[in-house]
Amino acid sequence: MAGKSKIKTLDDIQRERASNEREENKERIADDIKDVMNRVTSRNKPKKKSPIKTALWTLLFIFLILILVNFILLNVWALKFFIKSLFLGG
Repeated sequence: MAGKSKIKTLDDIQRERASNEREENKERIADDIKDVMNRVTSRNKPKKKSPIKTALWTLLFIFLILILVNFILLNVWALKFFIKSLFLGG
């Protein structure tokens, strides 16, 4: 008995079949894991904002800028007024 016999027994066939099934199961599991990971990572992508939300944020930003500009102009006007009344007696 120098070499292996070329005759396959029923046990050899069943072992090969079980091995092939295990490999197929491993591939299916790996594909399922990849699919789940893709779904999880795709949920973290930023969603599109609605146009109403964008318009409201824009209006809020403009309103805050107007308040800031109004505050600065009021301070400039008040400074001029008090300088005139203090130094020019007006």
